[in-house]
Amino acid sequence: MGVSSATEIYNSALLKCGVEPILNLSDDSTRARLLNACATRVRQDLLRAHPWSFAKTMVQLAATINTPLFDWAYEFNLPSDCLRVLKIDTPNPNEPWEIMGKQLYANFAPINIKYVRDIVDVTFYDDNFTEVLAWAYAYEIIFSLTQVASTRESVKQGYKDALAQARSFNAQEGSTPRVIADDWLNRRRS
Repeated sequence: MGVSSATEIYNSALLKCGVEPILNLSDDSTRARLLNACATRVRQDLLRAHPWSFAKTMVQLAATINTPLFDWAYEFNLPSDCLRVLKIDTPNPNEPWEIMGKQLYANFAPINIKYVRDIVDVTFYDDNFTEVLAWAYAYEIIFSLTQVASTRESVKQGYKDALAQARSFNAQEGSTPRVIADDWLNRRRS
C-alpha cells in the first residue's frame, strides 16, 4: 500500500475532478500547472491542520547566541521543516514560552519540542492522509478545470468525509492522554 510518487496523488485528485490524468509533474497541461501551483501550500496547510502521527517528530533545540531584548532569557531557532509546534517539554507545566516568526523564546534552555514537520517525500505519507491530500488538491483546482460550482461542492463533501475518517484513524495511533485533576478542581468537587 501507499503511493510512490506525487504524480499518483495528482492523478487521484484529477480523477476526483472527472478529468484526464497526467503522465508526470512536468506535463505541459493546465491540469499539471494548476496542481504544481497549489501543491506546496495545500500540503503544508493540511499537515499543519492536524498532528498527523507520520509527520510528528521530536528534537532538542540549543539557544542561539542572540539575547532577546526583553521578556525572555533565551532565543531558539525552530527547525526549517517545522510547520507547527505541538508540545514543549518544560521544567514546570506553567512555564511560559512564545513563538515569534521562526524563533521560539523561553526562560530555560535547552528546549525539547515535539512538532509537525513538512514532509515532501510522499512515500512517508499515511494512506489516509494521501486520500485527504488528493481531495484537497481536487477541491483547490476543480472550479478552474470545470467552471461548475456544484462539482466543487461535491468535491468539498468528499474532502470533509475523507478528512474525518483520516483524523479518526490517526487519533487511535497512541495512548489516550491522562487528565490529572489539580487542587483547584479537587476543591470544587468537595
